Amino acid sequence: MLFTQHYSGAPVCAPARYVFVTGKHAGHSYIRGNDEWGSRGEVWNYEKAFRNPELEGQRPIKKNTPTIGNKLKNAGYATSIIGKWGLGAPLTEGIPNLKGFDYFYGYNCQRQAHNLYPSHLWENREKILLNNELISPRTKIRFTC
Repeated sequence: MLFTQHYSGAPVCAPARYVFVTGKHAGHSYIRGNDEWGSRGEVWNYEKAFRNPELEGQRPIKKNTPTIGNKLKNAGYATSIIGKWGLGAPLTEGIPNLKGFDYFYGYNCQRQAHNLYPSHLWENREKILLNNELISPRTKIRFTC
């Protein structure tokens, strides 16, 4: 398939993906912003989030929300998501594998996706460690020549 025109259902990451994955209009959307779900603790602390997957990821899609993944699986297709998810923290009911996707590889957390050289990615429910130093995207790096 070749898509030559596109309309985003929202101006920022998570709600735009939610609209695409669920087919809901933004006005009927449960995910309406990049909610970092801060009530869990220090979610912006990259080191703590790296050690504790309960601090990684965003608020999950509600349990019984139908997705394009569910619809395609029900029609007999194999499904996958590669890239950024951000619609349910790693240990919640919102992970891609519980939303109709057979295979997922990428950033679960949109905060982690701010780093082009992440310390880890997720393959389905497994955290895959990468050979990259853990550096917060807000870190100022000095180069010397």
